[in-house]
Amino acid sequence: MTRSKAGAIATVCILAAMVAGGCYDKKDQQIRSLHSEKQLLIDRNEKLAAEVDAERQQRAQLATQVERLEGEAAAAGTFRAENARLALKIKDLERENAALKRGGGGGGGGGGGGGGGPIDRRSGVATISGDILFSSGSATLSSAGRAAVTRVATQLNREYRGSKVRVIGHTDSDPIKRTRNKWRDNYDLSEARARAVKAQLIAQGVPARDIETVGMGADRKVVDPERTKADKARNRRVEIKVETRY
Repeated sequence: MTRSKAGAIATVCILAAMVAGGCYDKKDQQIRSLHSEKQLLIDRNEKLAAEVDAERQQRAQLATQVERLEGEAAAAGTFRAENARLALKIKDLERENAALKRGGGGGGGGGGGGGGGPIDRRSGVATISGDILFSSGSATLSSAGRAAVTRVATQLNREYRGSKVRVIGHTDSDPIKRTRNKWRDNYDLSEARARAVKAQLIAQGVPARDIETVGMGADRKVVDPERTKADKARNRRVEIKVETRY
């Protein structure tokens, strides 16, 4: 082998070694880069897992708060319903108390002729406010209304036994609107209210054969024209009139 060939081979070997060394360094850098990226992904995954866990805890807390608030809302609804029921009961009792204090009467009642009951001895009439007897648009006696009619029945049984009695229903002049499905007109409503009063009188021992009912609607106003709500209230009434004795 000549010296020139040996030098060429040596040169090739040196170059090959340099190339191999360079490739190794590049691979090593790639591996280190991949490890670094892997660690970044691991760190990011752990961070996301922590955020998810925190989000779940927050959602659980919110669900608990929602459940508590729903429970409080249900309790508040029950309280409001009970409060409304009690308010109506109190109002009913106040009306009953007012009826008892007034002898159940309005314009003609109260025993103004020296009597001991709601029937006026001079006119023979007990007048009971419709607002005491019935709710708006109703022909069902309230508890205050039953108490007022019962007082009249007591006096009828005590002082006017055997007398003919006429129960006369009156309304104000406002036409029937909200309860048109129940009453054709004010005559129909006033007659139904008179019948309800008659039923209460019978329940308290007044003979049914002695009682006649009539609905006058708004034909016989005590205040005419009706200019105010108070005027209308005075016209809404039921009169229980002692007609004759046998």
